Amino acid sequence: MNTAVQLYQGGLSLITTPMPSVNDPNDVLVQIKYCGVCGTDLHIIKGEFPAAEKLILGHEFAGVVAAKGDSVMHVKVGDRVCINPYNWCGTCHYCTRGKPQFCIYEAMRTAFGYQRNGGMQKYCIVPSQLVHLVPATMSLKQAVFCQPLSTIVRGWDNMGNVNSDARVLIAGAGIIGLLWASLFHFHGYREVVITEISEHRKAMASRMNLGYQCMHPNEISKEAQEAEANNDETYGFDVIVDCTGFPAAIEQQMRWLRRGATIVLFGVCPKGTHVKFEPFAVYKKEVKVVTSYLNRYTFPRTIKLVHDMSERYLDWNVLDVRAFQIHDYEAAFASLRKGEISKAVFEF
Repeated sequence: MNTAVQLYQGGLSLITTPMPSVNDPNDVLVQIKYCGVCGTDLHIIKGEFPAAEKLILGHEFAGVVAAKGDSVMHVKVGDRVCINPYNWCGTCHYCTRGKPQFCIYEAMRTAFGYQRNGGMQKYCIVPSQLVHLVPATMSLKQAVFCQPLSTIVRGWDNMGNVNSDARVLIAGAGIIGLLWASLFHFHGYREVVITEISEHRKAMASRMNLGYQCMHPNEISKEAQEAEANNDETYGFDVIVDCTGFPAAIEQQMRWLRRGATIVLFGVCPKGTHVKFEPFAVYKKEVKVVTSYLNRYTFPRTIKLVHDMSERYLDWNVLDVRAFQIHDYEAAFASLRKGEISKAVFEF
């Protein structure tokens, strides 16, 4: 039987379903070994993010090929794989223009863990084009980071070229903020500040040993006010990456930007909320506002990135990632909600 965590009408329950079988020649049956719990999953449960009413959650998963259709050539039974949850049709207006993240028929409309049953189950049928081999020298525990990092890499691409001496601020020291910090460090950036209001998360960021300052946002605001009082026109940050998704935090960050700076709105604000800013200040500073949606063409190279970052940046203990068995799903979600851990991962 197939054991899974199912969401229905805002509540979670443990269910068992019949063992899935491969009926399409282009499909792969994956025996899931690890599935991460994302902050978006918490928003889905609360009804704050669009998803199917009845759904097996999970869009960050990796495992082993248990069976495959006859047309699948790039993987074989027993191969270790990770899954890109976002499909594309290849023929719609956006796909034919190289923008599959906006696919009219697939993308978020059929995404695993959002509209289609995802990885919080023991077995899952996946279209072969979404199944990626994991290198022999990379663990499946690390492979669970491929999906979140693939979306971060999309944001990195949109951010554009950033000088090596740029002053960077990452707002929020949750798991996504920590992964952004790791990516900046991996690429050689050293003038990086992390802001966080939680003392627990600040300690977690310090434990990563990146040499980055971790400060309360109020400390940055105080610095900015002093710089303004002293007519210091060079104070501020060349890049700010918001990982909070809070409109008030973004409004605050807009005042910390240097001239010619870029702000990456990576954290997802709740639908219907608004951010207030002064257009004149954006104009005068030539501020570039960047967003990031899904993971267009980034998944394959993210696998290589995760391999190269390895335990130096993706150590579960350092990142405060905790493994749970599927029957302990209530404890997993509770620990994540309370902020006791940065990430929960189901281990099958």
